[in-house]
Order: sequence, then structure tokens, then C-alpha cells
Amino acid sequence: MIQDFYKEAKEHFDKLNKQLDDVEQNYKDLCSNFGEDPSKMSPEEFFGIFKNFWNQFQVNIMISFDINNQNNQKKNFLYTFILNIYFILKLFFILFKLIDLKFKINKKKKKTIFFQKKKN
Repeated sequence: MIQDFYKEAKEHFDKLNKQLDDVEQNYKDLCSNFGEDPSKMSPEEFFGIFKNFWNQFQVNIMISFDINNQNNQKKNFLYTFILNIYFILKLFFILFKLIDLKFKINKKKKKTIFFQKKKN
């Protein structure tokens, strides 16, 4: 009975440990793709960059709307439009980098799965 529990718990632990290793490797790859050193930057600090970007994006949108309400709408419409496009393009750049990273990770996983032997 205890041996069954131990065996099941060990299998579960090994699976979780493998998942943790995968997450750590994915984090290292993600940091490297963005030109950061994963050994010098914590996940909180790294993902905080994206959080700060999003917060600044929202603030700039609000500033843009305030500028439009306070000044001549014809002059500021173009400025607001360009500012919004700039931040949207910046966001798309980040998203494409993440998608590219996900594609590379999935491609690596498919290669490793293909070469792994099946356990019976």
C-alpha cells in the first residue's frame, strides 16, 4: 500500500519536475530572444517590462484623448492617430516575437518528440 503511494507520488513528482525544467528553459529562451540575460533578470522584472509597457500605453491613450478634447481636434487627430499606431505597432512587434518564440519552442519539442523512443 505504501509502495503504491510512493510509486504514484514519485511519478507525479517527476512529471512536475520535468514541467518545471521546461518552464525554466522556455523562460531562458524567451529572455534570450529579447536580448536579456536570464541569470541577471528575474521573471518578475522581465514580465514587469511588459506590464509597464501596457500601463504606459493606456496612459498615452488617455492623454491622447485629453489632448483631443482640449485642443483643436483637427490638428490633434493626426497626432493621436500616429501615436496610437506607434504603440499598436510596438505591441504587435512584441506579440510577433512571442509567437515566433512559441513557434520555435513547438518546433524544438516536435523534433525531440520525434527522436524519443516510446516506452512500453
